[in-house]
Amino acid sequence: MEQNVQYAQKTGLRYGLELGTAAVLFVAAMAIREPLANGAGSASPLVLALPVVPLWLMFVAIWRHYLRVDEFQRLQFLKVTALAAGIGLFALASLPFLGGFGVPREAGDVLWLVIPVGWVVSLAVVNLNRAR
Repeated sequence: MEQNVQYAQKTGLRYGLELGTAAVLFVAAMAIREPLANGAGSASPLVLALPVVPLWLMFVAIWRHYLRVDEFQRLQFLKVTALAAGIGLFALASLPFLGGFGVPREAGDVLWLVIPVGWVVSLAVVNLNRAR
């Protein structure tokens, strides 16, 4: 039993390290991309696509975590993922209709923040429902 607890703790730490590293790389890529994209001349497509690599590293970290956890954690993970994707999808779909309220169309550039926030909210909702 103690071995299972240690494995679960290692799995969580490994996931946090992998996803955190990919997130830091994403922030660094976005910070590097902006000055280069706004610099003199036209930006290279490679520079504009720089944040794509850390995004795929995040996907790989999430997938590796999914493969490491047990069946109950997988079910909870899938519920949270589905709920977060739904929140992100509806936020994306409702953005064009918010122009009348002063939301600029360029707000879609920061819409990628909705998915992680949706993930946290959906995790809280799933945990609250499980606690009942």
